[in-house]
Amino acid sequence: MVQLLGLLVAATLMIFATASAFPTTTPFSSDTTKSAAAPSPDDYLAPHNALRAQHGASPLTWSPDIAASALWADEAAEYDPAIPKYSHFTQMVWKSTTQMGCAVAYCDGISGPGKGAYHVCQYSPPGNVMGQFPENVQP
Repeated sequence: MVQLLGLLVAATLMIFATASAFPTTTPFSSDTTKSAAAPSPDDYLAPHNALRAQHGASPLTWSPDIAASALWADEAAEYDPAIPKYSHFTQMVWKSTTQMGCAVAYCDGISGPGKGAYHVCQYSPPGNVMGQFPENVQP
């Protein structure tokens, strides 16, 4: 799971679904209590920091505040299709980013039968800033 999380992190906001079978009577749960399937902060930080180290970026630290804000879905109203989509990789190794927070919610209808895990990660300060790629992303 650590490798999967590390490879699927998006720029500023990461969203992906994985199939899992957790029975529930509610269509959505924002319960972030630790369970067998709930990732820990290290599950998110380790793959990020390993990749960042390969590209000269310092390790990220976990932010509980950013993790808490990752539970909210109301940012969808801020989406602007005119803004280009940036690389997941560039946000992961963005040198000036120092913190990240992630959350998971389990809900029906994401992928296949049963519950799907909906993961969201946010970064602070966010990367992928036009004009700042040369000093923040090393090959």
